[in-house]
Amino acid sequence: MKRNSTKENVATAHVEKTTLQKQYKYGQLCIVTPHERKEISKIEVKNEHGIYTLNAYTANNGGRDYKLEGGGKVVLDAASVAGVVTSAGQPLAVSADKTHYRADEYATKEDLKKYGLDEEADPSWVRVTLDNGTSYRLMIGNALPAGNGYYAMLDDETRRNVVENEDGTVSEYYIIYILEATTSKTLLSGDTA
Repeated sequence: MKRNSTKENVATAHVEKTTLQKQYKYGQLCIVTPHERKEISKIEVKNEHGIYTLNAYTANNGGRDYKLEGGGKVVLDAASVAGVVTSAGQPLAVSADKTHYRADEYATKEDLKKYGLDEEADPSWVRVTLDNGTSYRLMIGNALPAGNGYYAMLDDETRRNVVENEDGTVSEYYIIYILEATTSKTLLSGDTA
């Protein structure tokens, strides 16, 4: 593998550094740029219990609240909804060794299996749609051996490492993050405790 040092790559590195700076919140790294409750119009979650969707609406107090799609008059627990909205809008990465928030920056499609993120594993996921129409989907794979989080990746082609090989071909690699345990637990089970 070789890395280019062109002006374009330097500009890309600057954009990535600026983006990473925006991703820090309260001294922790969010896997995506953090989004507040007021920006999130829809959250879809697939976990061991199935798939559910939370749609935003304007509450009587003028704030934003969420209702379960197809849930009729089901009243949702406010703390659980708040936990899901925060975890989905600000998914926190944890550092494996105090400096590295990524378990693997050069994972191949074949490598996804060991993280539980391959198609066959049918991983859990959360898709967040913002008011501006953009969305992202965070795939959640296997638990870490130490039990302090889960492997995760963004299902987004712009979040891949692209490397020019010595023969002039280009290879794309997946970036595998370590998703913080509380965030993982909230999204996987709906449990905020």
